[in-house]
Amino acid sequence: MQHRMIARLATLLLVFSAFCGKAQMNIIVAATPQLTPLRDTLYVAGSFNNWNPRDEDYRMEMGSNGYSVSINGVAGSVYSYKITRGNWPTVEGSATGGFIADRTLVYQSGATETISVSGWEDIGGNPTVSEYVRILDSNFHIPQLQRNRRVWICFPPDYFTSANYYPVIYMQDGQNVFNAGTSFSGEWRVDESMLNELEEACSQAIIVAVDNGGSQRINEYAPWTNVEYNQGGQGDEYCSFLVSTLKPYIDANYRTLSDRSNTAIMGSSLGALISAYAAFTYPEVFGKVGLFSPAYWFNPEIFDLGENHNRIPGTAIYHVCGTNEGNGSVLEDQNEMIQRLQNNSYPSDELQSLDWADGAHSEWFWDREFPAAYTWLIDCASNQSEVIISRDLRLFPNPADTSFEIQSNAERIQSLEILSHDGKAVRWEYYFEHHYSMKQDVNELTSGLYFVIIGLEGGKRYTFRLIKQ
Repeated sequence: MQHRMIARLATLLLVFSAFCGKAQMNIIVAATPQLTPLRDTLYVAGSFNNWNPRDEDYRMEMGSNGYSVSINGVAGSVYSYKITRGNWPTVEGSATGGFIADRTLVYQSGATETISVSGWEDIGGNPTVSEYVRILDSNFHIPQLQRNRRVWICFPPDYFTSANYYPVIYMQDGQNVFNAGTSFSGEWRVDESMLNELEEACSQAIIVAVDNGGSQRINEYAPWTNVEYNQGGQGDEYCSFLVSTLKPYIDANYRTLSDRSNTAIMGSSLGALISAYAAFTYPEVFGKVGLFSPAYWFNPEIFDLGENHNRIPGTAIYHVCGTNEGNGSVLEDQNEMIQRLQNNSYPSDELQSLDWADGAHSEWFWDREFPAAYTWLIDCASNQSEVIISRDLRLFPNPADTSFEIQSNAERIQSLEILSHDGKAVRWEYYFEHHYSMKQDVNELTSGLYFVIIGLEGGKRYTFRLIKQ
């Protein structure tokens, strides 16, 4: 009997010892990179759970100290592990997205292991984003196409310190909008423009940028199938995603001005084609449209849609391209679209069409032209009732650093007035000798937005928005 009791006691001690040896240990991720997607979930995958990258038992919860999870193990044992966002392509990496070795820990009952994640393998390169850019989701689901897509969001500088509501701009080719590290041919630097050139000038906006689909880009950005290339035809589904899935999510989760007059869509090349299609198909949703070097040639059906869609008064459509893009064919198509829109009763003050001799089918050109498009489309602080850019009158460079020039192809320049963004006069000049061109020094002006009012001999007055760097 005594021997049996000793044996049972020994067994209980072993069980108790094993139970104590498997008490939980905590892992806390105290810091993550700025571009960690807002909607993504963090998991721990390691030798303690067969390296399952999406084990719900090892799903990390967000708390005041960061992301945390409790793991089971045996005291004194050494375990290897890594942090993932649900699959191996999204595993943690170096600050530039490179491979890092497995982490290790010595299991201690009740202990806490605190770490920081430096980067993610799927968000490589050296990010060039401003502090206000985030990735909303690395795999935002597109139910209309049964695909997932990365979506970016750029907040106004005062978003988290105010109760303001903001206009929203939806942009295509999202990997090129903010970050050179993810772009395939350069970036637009939209976040830098918003922060450095437009912060004090205009109503700030939330910018939402959707990555293109890579091999599916042409299919999604072309509403009709191009028979010659045998690509396209999924534009309806993509636009339905923007209107019926993405926009409702943004409006429900962020402080947006959701009406059409505060909702813009922009894109370049094929991204401009699909942006125009979205605006013409959903005029009740998009009241502002920015079209950079539009590739209308790929789907010429877009011209009839421009001429015959249900126009809603108050829509503002901005076109810009290089004079020699496609040996002039891009400009020809742009002019054709302007004519079709005029046939659809668009008044001249709702249309803007610019072309520059040095323009190119390239991100650097769209980067340069974005601030002008933004200030024309989005309401800015001014007591001026009308802002006009005439094709007969040009102000350049804009933004300006030390000086700018005015060139007139019509009447000679008679007067110049410069107002601050709040309408206060900072300079007024009358020219007794009238010329077709003139240069103005702006060294003494502080950085920000100004309004330059040019008076011509015939009495016409034109107002330009000038960004002083």
